[in-house]
Amino acid sequence: MIEVEAIASSSNGNCYRLISGTHELLLEAGLPFKAIKAAVKYQLGRLDGCLISHEHGDHSASVAQLIKTGVDVYMTAGTAIALRDNAKGASILLPDEQGGYRARSLGSRYWTIKPFRTFHDAQEPVGFLISDKDDMLLFATDTCAVPWHFNVLSQVMIECNYLPPRVEERVAAGAISFKQAQRLLGSHMSLDACLDFFRVNAKAMSYCRQIFLLHGSRENGNPKVFKEAVQRATGKPVIVCTP
Repeated sequence: MIEVEAIASSSNGNCYRLISGTHELLLEAGLPFKAIKAAVKYQLGRLDGCLISHEHGDHSASVAQLIKTGVDVYMTAGTAIALRDNAKGASILLPDEQGGYRARSLGSRYWTIKPFRTFHDAQEPVGFLISDKDDMLLFATDTCAVPWHFNVLSQVMIECNYLPPRVEERVAAGAISFKQAQRLLGSHMSLDACLDFFRVNAKAMSYCRQIFLLHGSRENGNPKVFKEAVQRATGKPVIVCTP
């Protein structure tokens, strides 16, 4: 069974730790290396690896340091190209013949990782299906949609970034530009898109124990509204991950 620890979840930095028995996995490395070391109690050697969704600094800031200290860091080829020398020594997630990605085993085959395509203004962003043989956890952040069908999901970590009416209000007030709003709508997940994901995957969600909402915007969102809407739609416990 996978335990989820949200270390940081915002545009200032993203990092999460998955714990299953004696095995640990890091999702994202968007914090200073010192902060990541402290979060894992200075036991980097316990990590079976670190998964990187894309190259933006709030998700990849400490990739180079993790690699240098011997942590296996996994990313797509596009992400590695974008990170240049910082990704030297990273493990590349390979495409399959169907246009998706091959599954990958980590931690002496304890974890199984299956990447899937996401939609963000990055070179080759992905989300992950992560299994420890008991749980099937979905991780999807920094994407305007997750238009895929899944069979079974026992835990879901998914972005819920903004409320469309709030963005419209802020554009009208001049708080953000039209260009900024366009970028937001095309690269991050709204509450509406998040609810669409749960509706499309209603059968898979019948197995779900809990939902984690990620990367919420302080200015363009509302954690209370997010939580209440998702709980109402799914009937599942919801945790809103804060910065």
